[in-house]
Amino acid sequence: MVDMRRTAFLAILAVLPLSLLGCRNETATKQSEPSDSSASIPAAEAPLPSPKPQAARINDKRPLIVCFGDSLTAGYGADPGKSYPDYLQADLDTKGYHYRVVNEGISGNRVLYDGSGASALARFDRDVLSQAGVKWVMLLEGINDIGQGARTGAPPENAVTADDLIQGMTQLIERAHMRGIKVIGCTLTVLNPLGAGFL
Repeated sequence: MVDMRRTAFLAILAVLPLSLLGCRNETATKQSEPSDSSASIPAAEAPLPSPKPQAARINDKRPLIVCFGDSLTAGYGADPGKSYPDYLQADLDTKGYHYRVVNEGISGNRVLYDGSGASALARFDRDVLSQAGVKWVMLLEGINDIGQGARTGAPPENAVTADDLIQGMTQLIERAHMRGIKVIGCTLTVLNPLGAGFL
C-alpha cells in the first residue's frame, strides 16, 4: 500500500497557504475521523486529518484547485479516498481554507502521447480549462513519458527527450496562464532504473 499523504502531500502544503490568503473561512465546521492507531507515525509528525471520499458537489461555488496528473494523483495503490488530493482537501477544510480540490489524475497518463486515455496536452481543456472557478492547477505529470521511452524494447515513437517534455509542460502552463490560472509544478518521483517501477 502507498502512503500518499507522506509523499507529495507535504510538499504541496508548504506552498499553498502562502497563496490562499483571503480564502479562509473562519466559520467552517471542523470535521475529523478517528485515526488508525495501528499506523506508525513518526513522533515528529503531527497526524493529518483522514480524508473523506466526497461526492460531486453540483452547486459548490468554491474556487477550484485541480490536481492534474497520472497515477500518483489518481491514487493508484492507495486506499479509496486516500490520494494526495483527498488529503489536500481534508487539510484545507480543517484549516478553514475555502477551496475545493478536484482530482483529475489518470493512471498511466502521459504529457505528450495518448496511452491510458488522452495525453495531458489533449485532455487539458476538458479536465482543467472547461471547469468553472479554477484558480490553481497542481501539475504532476511526465514520469510515464520518461518511463515508457526508457523501457527496453520500447517503440521509437515513445522516445522522449528532456526538451520534448519541457515543451509539453510549457504548453500546459501557458494555456493555464492565458485563463488566469496559476500552476504549481510538483516534483516527479524517482523511476527505478532496473525497471521495477517507481521508488
